[in-house]
Amino acid sequence: MKLHPEGFPRYRDKAASLSALVNKVLTNKKLLPTSEHSLYSLRHTFEDRLTAVEAPEKVVASLMGHKWMRPKYGAGPSLAQKREWLQKIAFTPPALI
Repeated sequence: MKLHPEGFPRYRDKAASLSALVNKVLTNKKLLPTSEHSLYSLRHTFEDRLTAVEAPEKVVASLMGHKWMRPKYGAGPSLAQKREWLQKIAFTPPALI
């Protein structure tokens, strides 16, 4: 994020282009379990893992980039709160043998 503080304007409002690029990279690097998996599959897994640790729906919506479909009160989940829930679902890679 420090290298690209403005994000990637090339892909802003171009979700299909970004998705195609990420899927191509994941496929070429053999990072997908099967050919049936995609970037979208990772989003489903992300949401499933948050649900499994019983993260509040408002936190899940915020982390997923979804709108919270209720009247807005306050500032929403803080970065510290989001980090707390992300740490609960963080993947721990297996130890190298």
